Amino acid sequence: MDTRNFSSHTLVHGENKEKDCAVADLPTHYGRTEAFLLPKDPDWLFLFWEITGLTYDYIKSQNGYDIFDRSKTIVRLHDTTNIIFDGFNSHSYTDTDIVFEAKSWYLRAPKAGRAYVADIGIITPQGRFILLARSNAVTLPPGQVSDKIDEKWMLVEDDYKKIMAMSGVDYIGRGASELVHVLEDKWRAAEITSSLNSSQAILQDYQQNEEELWLKADCEIVIYGCAAKDAVVKINGKEARLDDSGCFSLRQSLQKDEKTKLLITAEKNKIKKSLKIKAERED
Repeated sequence: MDTRNFSSHTLVHGENKEKDCAVADLPTHYGRTEAFLLPKDPDWLFLFWEITGLTYDYIKSQNGYDIFDRSKTIVRLHDTTNIIFDGFNSHSYTDTDIVFEAKSWYLRAPKAGRAYVADIGIITPQGRFILLARSNAVTLPPGQVSDKIDEKWMLVEDDYKKIMAMSGVDYIGRGASELVHVLEDKWRAAEITSSLNSSQAILQDYQQNEEELWLKADCEIVIYGCAAKDAVVKINGKEARLDDSGCFSLRQSLQKDEKTKLLITAEKNKIKKSLKIKAERED
């Protein structure tokens, strides 16, 4: 079966000729069989689609008018990382049962940081897959701390907010905007200067004798995670601040020959869960 007519387009282009049409309701359908895949986060994708009556009629004409009653409706999620996908050469795929009438579905990605394409179709009682629509390709973020290392250290927002409060900005009102910008610039400049000075100090300490082999490095660990909303999260007994989505993060240095043990707990409605993280540095 030729499935080229059922492939989706990555972008839907529209043209509004009337100014008032911007406030009109979106149509419930567009009269085209197509599917669109969107990344939600490192672990989940969102797929939405439209399948027209003409597509249903064509599939029935080729496979029998009761084919949909006899078959399973699925989404086949292909791993297409670093390949030009031709419909058959994916690294692997996973099938998820869906309902065509739902017109959208959340899909759990087998692995973060990979590229995926979704095929909407049916599996016949004989195990044959029949394609109805193919989505665009998307790549999920890796879902882990970046391995790129540079001299741009993160801004400690708690310290910045304390400095802002001490400056009296809260009492100045709207006229404080210029002061806010000045303080932000100075704070970020101080962060960069401090980081650069640390590296330069290392260099000055050891470059006196260029013929001597030397090595110096420091490191930090980053602890991050998420918990149920309204949960109380503590790290070594100290309550962690959660953002609106329930996520938290902590960054701390790891000194020479230091061992760090972290007990992370989450408590909600008298139910408590915990996990332990250990980090050790040997110089």
